[in-house]
Amino acid sequence: MNKDKFLALSGIILLLTISFVACSKPPASELPTTTDESLPVSPARPEEPEERPIYISSIAYEVKHRILLGDLEDFLKKYPIKQVEEEWTQEFHFGRGGNVYMGSRIPADYVYQAKVHIENANSLLTKGKLSTEIESRPLDKNEVAKELEEAKSLLMEQRSSSSTWEEKDIEWAKQSDVSEINNEQTILDIIETYDDYRQKLSEMITTLDRILSDLPKAIEG
Repeated sequence: MNKDKFLALSGIILLLTISFVACSKPPASELPTTTDESLPVSPARPEEPEERPIYISSIAYEVKHRILLGDLEDFLKKYPIKQVEEEWTQEFHFGRGGNVYMGSRIPADYVYQAKVHIENANSLLTKGKLSTEIESRPLDKNEVAKELEEAKSLLMEQRSSSSTWEEKDIEWAKQSDVSEINNEQTILDIIETYDDYRQKLSEMITTLDRILSDLPKAIEG
């Protein structure tokens, strides 16, 4: 075999080898991919729910129907306030059955004043003025908030003071010479009555707190 034929044959073999290698190599799309699992993956960001608007009319409804004509009215039906010698009071009767019971009178000026402030807030929201005013005016949410804050503070004071009155009533019952009063049933009645009293005050305080939180965001409509 002469030199030229040998070189030609070698060239053909080399081309066939290159073609075979190229054909046997899988396409890039079929090659296995590698991922670095150590890299942090950003979680999908949840869509924030659209905040529903709060309207002044809703606040007015809450103050009037939820508190003034709702929780507060029910509270005063169960624990009426009476004026005794220029002081507002509430009277409890302790004892279960029989003709003998223990009476207790506690100060209730905080409750009375809280009612006045809630009525003021209701008047501002529904009539645009206080009950003592003649002309209505544009609503001032800060003025409404001040009335509701005062009511909340007074009810919290009443709730706090009730623990002291409860202790005094229990002590008085224990020292009584009357067997129908100085007994476990009367003590239990005192405790349960004051627990219910504070629970009802707490419900009004919680509602006022929520309304005060919503009021700055409230819009006309």
